[in-house]
Amino acid sequence: MYEATGCELILVGATATSGEHLARILAAVGAADHLVVRLEASPATLRERIVEREPPGWSGLRGLVDGAEEIAHESGSLQEVDLVCSTEASTPLAVAGRIQRARPELLGTAPDEQHGVTASRFSDDELTDRWEGQELGGNGISHIDHVRVGWVLHGRHGAAQAEERLVEGTRKGCDHYGVPEKFDEHLTRLWARAISGAAGDDSHSATFQEFIARNPHLRRGDLFGER
Repeated sequence: MYEATGCELILVGATATSGEHLARILAAVGAADHLVVRLEASPATLRERIVEREPPGWSGLRGLVDGAEEIAHESGSLQEVDLVCSTEASTPLAVAGRIQRARPELLGTAPDEQHGVTASRFSDDELTDRWEGQELGGNGISHIDHVRVGWVLHGRHGAAQAEERLVEGTRKGCDHYGVPEKFDEHLTRLWARAISGAAGDDSHSATFQEFIARNPHLRRGDLFGER
């Protein structure tokens, strides 16, 4: 039906309770290709989301809340999945970006990565080293990767040196790409201090993904006004 109308991509949401159930869903969809993504969260989080989502007077609410742990267990036991994404301490944009990165040829480029180097192309250290050496090519890096570089620099050098290196690297980058007028030292220092401030208060994030999930405000390129 969808193919006959020219639809090339559809998103199907379902609570699969077994491998057999999932197989029936895929058969019903009948697509030539598919990407099965399992979104996971703790039973406690599932219960909170169910209560927030459903009308308080709905007769089936109690049964659904009580079944949250079973739903989490059954979903976690599925083997026929291509990607598992935790939705704990994460934003919808972050989850969507991870899904897009799994199949960019079909799903396009993630919002954070529409300009410049993608977050999945280089490791944190390689991205930072290439950025400082003006070896990235293309049109530079996205806002989220600029934050990522700042986070790495803070971890390597501490707040004060990280700020100076971010300022100098941003200045060189603007010169390198022929847009020196875009360099704003004051704005760059505001960002360096915001990143270091968040990193200094965060002793739990071992990866940048965890760090940005705990500090989603840093995703906003307009946090201090227009970039």
